[in-house]
This record gives sequence, structure tokens and C-alpha cells, in this order.
Amino acid sequence: MIISGRHKAVFVLGLAIGIVFLSFAIRSVNFAELTAAFAAANFLYSIPFLLLFGVFYWLKAIRWAYLLEPTKVFSTRDLFAPMMIGFAGNNVLPVRLGELVRVYLLGREHGISKTLILATLILERVFDAISLLAMLILAMLLTKIDSSDLSSALVLLTSATTMAVIAVYVVARPPKWLTRIGLECRNLLPGSASQKLAEKIYQVRDGFRAVNSARQVARVVANSLLQWAALASCIHLSIIAMGVQIPAAASIMVLGLIVAGISIPSAPGFVGTIELCFVIGLGLFGIGASESLAAAIFYHVLAFASVTGTGAMFLGRYRISFSELRQEAESANLPGR
Repeated sequence: MIISGRHKAVFVLGLAIGIVFLSFAIRSVNFAELTAAFAAANFLYSIPFLLLFGVFYWLKAIRWAYLLEPTKVFSTRDLFAPMMIGFAGNNVLPVRLGELVRVYLLGREHGISKTLILATLILERVFDAISLLAMLILAMLLTKIDSSDLSSALVLLTSATTMAVIAVYVVARPPKWLTRIGLECRNLLPGSASQKLAEKIYQVRDGFRAVNSARQVARVVANSLLQWAALASCIHLSIIAMGVQIPAAASIMVLGLIVAGISIPSAPGFVGTIELCFVIGLGLFGIGASESLAAAIFYHVLAFASVTGTGAMFLGRYRISFSELRQEAESANLPGR
């Protein structure tokens, strides 16, 4: 696969990080114990896993419809295909280009501003952070783990989430003084550049319009909590499939680590990142590296295969490969109209 110059450095960094993370994940693993864990595993848990995993992504499509509703009403079916293609793209394309693919497909099919669509994806991340923060606080209250590192991480996540919420609110409903400053800054630019900047700002604000409705915000928050509870349940099923009994709080901790881990540059398919997050998260609860890695492999294989397979199936409708779609998305000069 040819990678453009602007993405090559990030791809190489992500690949290096994935290799380092994987080496840390397996360094304490006893491979005889790992083999024994798989030999004793109950693979019937893959059935409820896949059902809940499907619920997770279906809820994501419903939430995306909520966020887009102030601009255009979509059915969940309309959004599910481009969304799954995008997430599949994140598994097989470098530097999470699946996000651009997702934006490009929906914008092309429905004639919507790609900048506006990208703004709704930013909103998704903000609501994800809010929901995960609430779940992690609950998990820490329910568990007896006493770790200053976890407390520091929680403070950092709280601070970052608070700043993100404030930033979204300021963009969606800018105060008059900020609007005046923006207009003065625009006046310093050439006419064409000023007009283009104004268009982008209004498109982003349109993408954030869902936060102007208390009812819409409540629906999105409730949906976000449900979908992350579903994914935490998938993690829990992966753990108990290996015969390990553990409190639900441990699965939430692992989920929080995974979300944080995949937010930085990662290897394709998040190889190494997910494995290390399982080992670290379950290690806090006294679970050995071998059992933790076995649960991580169970989770990772099912998640990767189901998402990539579903995305590839939907991609068949467009009669285009992931590689060709990546090139189309990049050539669209996202974010754009």
C-alpha cells in the first residue's frame, strides 16, 4: 500500500509504538500457560460477544443520526454502512484514515458538507469522553484498587474532557465578544480567504448544532453510556471465556485503557495496543499476563474480524477497494465541502 508523505511519519511512529507495546505485553507471558488458557477456553462466549458487539455499533449509528438530525434526518440504515466501512478502514488503513473514508462516503452520497460531518465526529469523541469518564469514576468507586497513577490519569481525563466540552459550547454558541474578535481577525485576511474561513466556521457550528438542544444532548449521553456498557460487556465476556472470574469494574478499567491507547498513533489494527491494555488493566486486579493476553487475543480477533468483515461486505456495494477509497478520500482534501 502506498502511503502519502504527510501520513508516512505518523504511520511509522504508530508501527513502532505497536511493536514496543506488543513486546511489553508478552515479556512476562508464559506461553505454556497461554496455550493452556486457550485449551480450557469456552468459545461459546463468542456468540453473546458478537451480539453485543453488533449492538455497540448499531447504537453508534443511532447516535450519529442524533448528531446529524439538526442538519438532515437519516435512518440508522443510511449511516450504518458508511460508518462500518470507516471503522473497517481504521483496521486496515494507516493513521486511522477510516475516519476520512467515513466522512467522504456520507458526504458524497448525500451532498453534505464534509467539514460538517467531521464536526459530528468530533462531537462523538467528546460524548465518548464524558461517558467513559462517568464509567471510570463508577469503576474506581466500586473497586478497592488504590493507585495514585489511576487517580492522576482520572484527573487528567477530567480536565481534558472539561476543556473539550467548553470548546464545543463556545463554538456552538459563541459569546458576542468572541464573535467580534473573530470578525476583526477575518477582516485582516484577503477577501477569498476570509470567505472560505467563514464558511468552514459556519459548517463546524452546523455540525455542533445538536448540543443546542437539551433533549438531544440527553439522548446522545444516554446512548453513549449504553454503547460503552455494551463494549465493556464484550471485554468482560472475553475475560470469563478464559475461565477468569473478575469484577465488572476490571472490564471498565480495561476499556478506559483501550480507548486512551488507541487515541495515540497505533499499528494497523491496533496490534500491540489492545494487548498491552488488557495486560496492564487486568494486572491491577491480580490477573497474570498469560491469562490477560489470552483474553486480549480472544477480544481482538473477534473484534477485528467482525468489523473488517462487515465493512468489506458493505464496501462491495460501492465497487471500490479500501486502497482506492483511501485515495479518493485523501484527494477530496478533507475537511472540505
